[in-house]
Amino acid sequence: AGSAPVMVTNTPLPVSLTGTGSISGNVNAAQSGAWNVGINNAGTSPVPVRDMDNAARRVSFQTSLFALLPNGGATVDGTLDLSAALPSGKGFVIEHLSAQVVMPTGQKALLFVG
Repeated sequence: AGSAPVMVTNTPLPVSLTGTGSISGNVNAAQSGAWNVGINNAGTSPVPVRDMDNAARRVSFQTSLFALLPNGGATVDGTLDLSAALPSGKGFVIEHLSAQVVMPTGQKALLFVG
């Protein structure tokens, strides 16, 4: 019946916790089996769905953009504002995109489409 510290050296066992507890350190968790993902929004706020494969929803459109990088230039931007070509209720689907870049030997080009 003393007050000396006690050291437990056996295998840890699960314990019950009543009240609020906390976890510190790293917790390892892994997904097992198939993932089930649900969308639980209100019926008054439905998830928007668009059928872009439906030809009636698409607009045929073709345009070109030419941008010239001057000698010693580092960047050039080419921007197309396509909003005027898009009727209400329609959407753009990019079916083909190409670029041609001619550079002096040793230089590299990066093309970003977003």
